[in-house]
Amino acid sequence: PRVPFSSDLEARIAARIPFAWTDDQASAVAAVRAGLASGSPLGLLLQGDVGTGKTAVAVFAALAVVAAQMQVAFLAPTELLAEQHFAGVA
Repeated sequence: PRVPFSSDLEARIAARIPFAWTDDQASAVAAVRAGLASGSPLGLLLQGDVGTGKTAVAVFAALAVVAAQMQVAFLAPTELLAEQHFAGVA
């Protein structure tokens, strides 16, 4: 299914992200936005060093999908990281 985007949705999501996107993060967000809006299966790999904002980009995608009243599975490779994400994102 397509995930619709609007300027209102973008503003609501931006209000939950406590910093401005870097150029690379903005590029990743644009790729996610385009992929989700296309309605085609989204096959993206978000790669970066620790602290580069991968989780923030994933949260952007998750919030957009939830706003479209669909479900999201947010996975982490370790229990500790899952707990950190739960504490910081939920």
